[in-house]
Amino acid sequence: MEHKEIKLNKKTIYKTSDNVNYVEMLVPEEWSITIADNRDNYGGYSYPYTFKIKLRSPDKTALLTYFSPRNYLDNHLYRYTNGQIDDYGDLMRKFESIEDYLGKWADSDLKDYANVKEIDKITYSNTEQLRKEREEKASKRAQDNSQQLNGFYYNRIARVYSYKYDGYDRIRLYAGLIEGEDRSQWSIIPVPSYDPFMISTMKSAFPDMQYDQKSGQYLHMTMNETLWNVRCLYSFDCLEKDYEYLYKNVFSPVLNTGVTICDDIWNDFKRIRNEKSAELKRIREDKKEAQRIRNEADRQRRESQKSLYESIRKTQQETHDIINSSYENQRRSQAKVREMWGDVNQGNTRFVDRHGNEHVIHTYNNYAYKSGDTYVTSDSPLDHSYDWEELEKKKY
Repeated sequence: MEHKEIKLNKKTIYKTSDNVNYVEMLVPEEWSITIADNRDNYGGYSYPYTFKIKLRSPDKTALLTYFSPRNYLDNHLYRYTNGQIDDYGDLMRKFESIEDYLGKWADSDLKDYANVKEIDKITYSNTEQLRKEREEKASKRAQDNSQQLNGFYYNRIARVYSYKYDGYDRIRLYAGLIEGEDRSQWSIIPVPSYDPFMISTMKSAFPDMQYDQKSGQYLHMTMNETLWNVRCLYSFDCLEKDYEYLYKNVFSPVLNTGVTICDDIWNDFKRIRNEKSAELKRIREDKKEAQRIRNEADRQRRESQKSLYESIRKTQQETHDIINSSYENQRRSQAKVREMWGDVNQGNTRFVDRHGNEHVIHTYNNYAYKSGDTYVTSDSPLDHSYDWEELEKKKY
């Protein structure tokens, strides 16, 4: 390409469905721009979770690619896991160096080209000073939120390779930049001390939890906020003869400026997150009310059983008097007793409908209602429509 002056401008290159300026980036004039976004895991928000930006020179001999930083705030339990590192987003969490990652990326990307050779490893002189300044800011943010800064990451490096393609000598550069922080606070997860099954379950599911014997609660270090300010990859490809000029006038300014994400997006994210938190709170309150209702139902059941057994005891005494006066009465009474005891032991109560038909229902409640083949029982009278017939409790 002709080495003429290249002007760079800050340009909005992506808008959300609500027409909000989402992604801004420093781009060269006259270079074409394309963006591909991935909405598979974006959580329902009006902006992409990941994206890839390509800037191509007018003569199509140079290409700069920017991979999404995944700037996001996320609630999660932070735990170390083993496994294959296949996502740059997990790079620093797994403690693989940027240098190693860029080397693996280049080996895979350039394996089909000829004369591949690493020719340079670019480091940036002000990285350490920037790291110190930004770590101080991260510590201040954590303190303002009454949290602890557990991890801070900042590093940037580039690796440069030469190769031959279609008879031309070309240069390809791979760069990575990380700036992020993990904050944490103690979360208390209550577990009833009298529930050994629940305690055993929690210990199995979360082996790194700490259990407080005195209070009967689990205390777990919950990483409640992960903030990645910048988290990205760049690749840059051009003819070897244009490399130094394009690196100085295009790649280096773009790398140093990076991508700007609209603050309105984060406000929207926090709003939705707060709505989800409120919904979880409502669910917890509903569960608490459901437990109260279950406890009240258990109490009524116990009272009903007590009343029923007292009634049987009284009937037994009356039956004894009848037996002394008449054998026939004795036979009938014994039959009644057997029937009643059978019902008690099986948890049944007998009801009679308006036609005199007897219905045996598995309940200790005093009231029963029938609609077709469906029965509903209650310990107290219920309002009901004409479709339901109230059954009369059988008298012995």
